[in-house]
Amino acid sequence: MRLQQKVQGNAAAAEIGIAAFSEAYDVIVVGLGTAGAVAAICAAENGLSVLALETGECMGGTGTSAGVLGYYYGAPSGRYEDVDKLVYSSDGEIFAQANRIYPDHILPDKKAMVLERQALAAGVTIRYDAWTFGVYMEDKQVVGLLWKDGGGIHRTGAKYVIDCTGEADICSMAGCETVRGRTFDGKTQPYSLCTMTLKDGNVHSYYADNGFINCNDGRQYSDQMLETYTQGMFLKERFDPEDYYSVICPQAGVREGRRITGEEEIAFGDFLQDRVTDRPLFYTHCNIDTHGIEHAFEDKRYIEWCIVAKLKFMNFSVPVPAGALIPKGYRGILAAGRCLAADRQISPGVRVKRDMQKCGEAAAALAYLSIRDGVEAKAVDYGTLAAMLRKTKCLDEDNNRLTYRVDEKASGEKINRQVEWLTEPAEIQEQMKGPIPGLGIWSAKRLGSRIISDLKGWLASGDEEVRFNSAFALGLLGDAAAIPVLREIISAPLDFQRETPVNGINNVLGAIYLLGELGDGESVPHLIGITRLDGRNNEYWQHFLFSMTALIKIGRSCRETGVREAVAEALQWVMDHKKDIHMTLNAKENIVSDLTGQVRTFIKANW
Repeated sequence: MRLQQKVQGNAAAAEIGIAAFSEAYDVIVVGLGTAGAVAAICAAENGLSVLALETGECMGGTGTSAGVLGYYYGAPSGRYEDVDKLVYSSDGEIFAQANRIYPDHILPDKKAMVLERQALAAGVTIRYDAWTFGVYMEDKQVVGLLWKDGGGIHRTGAKYVIDCTGEADICSMAGCETVRGRTFDGKTQPYSLCTMTLKDGNVHSYYADNGFINCNDGRQYSDQMLETYTQGMFLKERFDPEDYYSVICPQAGVREGRRITGEEEIAFGDFLQDRVTDRPLFYTHCNIDTHGIEHAFEDKRYIEWCIVAKLKFMNFSVPVPAGALIPKGYRGILAAGRCLAADRQISPGVRVKRDMQKCGEAAAALAYLSIRDGVEAKAVDYGTLAAMLRKTKCLDEDNNRLTYRVDEKASGEKINRQVEWLTEPAEIQEQMKGPIPGLGIWSAKRLGSRIISDLKGWLASGDEEVRFNSAFALGLLGDAAAIPVLREIISAPLDFQRETPVNGINNVLGAIYLLGELGDGESVPHLIGITRLDGRNNEYWQHFLFSMTALIKIGRSCRETGVREAVAEALQWVMDHKKDIHMTLNAKENIVSDLTGQVRTFIKANW
């Protein structure tokens, strides 16, 4: 037997012979947050003995101690809805009432209490302020944990460990392969820290994107938290009565951390080509809910979907297979929550609370059947597993749908309209000037060569929207016929006096990106001109970053005389003169992010 630990962030392993476990459980759930709380309850309700370890002081994680009261999309149904019904049923009796402007808001203290009562009733052994610092291994199988709480150090055996830490901490400690952040610099999405106030008898929560954090670096985490608490939203010059806080939430709302490499991977590229599992445990439903600010540094599939096709608010369903919860090559351990095996591009669309609660339920069912039938998790009979999850509607095929958030002109409200990909050219052309032009653009991309002749004909359309969106579709298909219209789009006067929201998108950014992909040497002078403008807000820096990355692509691919030299000179000018590149995470709170170092790193890595 081997004991594996992390010491000062580094892996350490020692052969120990046979471990003397002081106790043993069928399942140990580590992390009682969004996924872990439901995993512990469901595993115990399935008849397993369950030990649940939580570093904090309550169950629920993001929805309780982090103060995120409501739900952002996600597919309904599953065991968690029974918990929520209990919370709603007595909201306002013992506790104050959650903000009823948003009907799905749940009071965090009440949900933590209901989760704990449900877990104890099911027979879960709960330990708070419990820290895991060792994993017992037999070859590639996890057989127990070394952990401590107020009662001392414990050596506990287990048939399964379900890692619900959000950061794949236990998987990483066991030696499982993990990845973190985006490819070129490992940067993750920003985190948020919530405050809650009591106003008019209702509990209100407020949060902003507060910065970037690495939960695996203790010093950096501590420094960032201290800096966050001194930001204007927490430390005001003057507090009005309605500003008084009932609580500053003790847990940060972290959107992205480590992710496992699983027996099966959920990849955005596969989803876009309809290569998805036909053996789902549950469906997720959300848009690409990324809070990042420097979109030009993201993967091309993200840029093409969100920026070029303007589909950031397209909600889509992802079927999650069992293999996405099983660390590749390992036994006796599962991962549930945002650390499941999903690539960085699609993970913002699968990590929301509703869906991660279902992930916990699915992990519990998978562990139960593996133990009951005496087989590895990846060998569990899918028909039996699916039938079990259908009973609670954790697995519900009705959740497999495509929707888009649009403004309802009659009511002024935003609604989610169910949509389908289009296959007829006339429908696509009409949609390109409709409320969801991206539906037409991406439908054209899906048709490929079958619609290219139609798109080329529409470039001469008298309708500007049809002409521009046809050029975007052609550009996505790699057809150079789009270039003249794309040049026209970027030649429009730029107004950097207005401030586009961080997630704001416009035609110019998409056109710049496609000109870079198409290697258009003639656009180089104009792109260089954009990089040399004197701008200071997000609107300018988005154009700067897209122009810079497009120049790099053109310089590397274009064979026209003098193009590479012009690009090299332009990039050197950026290195010499652009020394104060800042983007605002939250304009109201004046929370900024310094991108100067990342720009320099990107140029050196790609040029």
